[in-house]
Amino acid sequence: DKYFGVPYSNDMPIASTMALSDEIHLRKGMTVEMIRNYDSLKIENKSHQTPLLKDNEVIEFPADQTTLTRRYTEFCVDFINTNSDEDPFFVYLAHTMPHIPIFASDQFRGKSKGGLYGDVIEEIDWSVGEIIKALKDNGVLENTLVIFTSDNGPWLSFGNHGGSAGGLRGGKFDIWEGGFRVPAIMSWPGIITPGSINDQLISTLDILPTIAHMTGAKLPTKEIDGINVMSAWKGEHMPVLDERYFYYFNNSEIRAVRKGNWKYVSPHRGGIVIEPGKDGVNGKSEGRDFPEALYDLKSDVTESKNVLGKHAELQISFKEVIQNFSKEIFSEARPIGVIE
Repeated sequence: DKYFGVPYSNDMPIASTMALSDEIHLRKGMTVEMIRNYDSLKIENKSHQTPLLKDNEVIEFPADQTTLTRRYTEFCVDFINTNSDEDPFFVYLAHTMPHIPIFASDQFRGKSKGGLYGDVIEEIDWSVGEIIKALKDNGVLENTLVIFTSDNGPWLSFGNHGGSAGGLRGGKFDIWEGGFRVPAIMSWPGIITPGSINDQLISTLDILPTIAHMTGAKLPTKEIDGINVMSAWKGEHMPVLDERYFYYFNNSEIRAVRKGNWKYVSPHRGGIVIEPGKDGVNGKSEGRDFPEALYDLKSDVTESKNVLGKHAELQISFKEVIQNFSKEIFSEARPIGVIE
């Protein structure tokens, strides 16, 4: 119903054909004519000049990225204040930060002990607090599910601007746990027990079917990968999660698969070895050959002990699973949608 934000990653430029608001705020010497001929312009860091949209129109270009976290938060709080009497309402707040390039507002820049990246996270933490406060002030916190999570692990080649996976191996663009395991914190007073923890494998693929179950909405007739995991969100153990397979892709190829605590990695070329950059500069990354491997993530979360030789039966089983799922994807592929 309403939209406010950049239309894609903040390291992507404007499309010259975008609809422009009559009241567009042009920055950095930009003009409408320059936007219409943007592809031919020679501008330093053009890729970092992203548009800011309200609904379907560009209202600012290039977007002042130092203010995005604050402005998203204000828009979200205003939406809650306006719609809290409605039952139900839905907000999807996809913060632009900490995607590269990162920015913090004057209020937070230089305030943390973690450099600019730390400042960015401090401001996102403030944002969460403002939204929780708005829910409380409107008397709807008790009946609101709040999900805080992310889409992938750190972009390691950007060094101290790319984040950290802690003790996990790898990051964005590879098939190791550091690229896939992300924070997932949920609050729903009266439904989710405060402080409860579930260490089963739950995916963002499960959010859609779970919310559909909550609201009574119908799922697509075409089979999807996610399942209703409300019981797990409540802290209960779901046996079905121990039995299902999770697939790790690198581009369009399945490179690894997990079931329970077992993770099988197929031999492949194209894994990423990272040489981090400094102060937000992209470092070097190169491909290498990775051998076939099997890891017990219960005892080896760092994926450093290949136990393939001790479990030949799992090797055969996982290879067959990958082959079957690859065939299934090919046979059930849907055409790319087209917007009229």
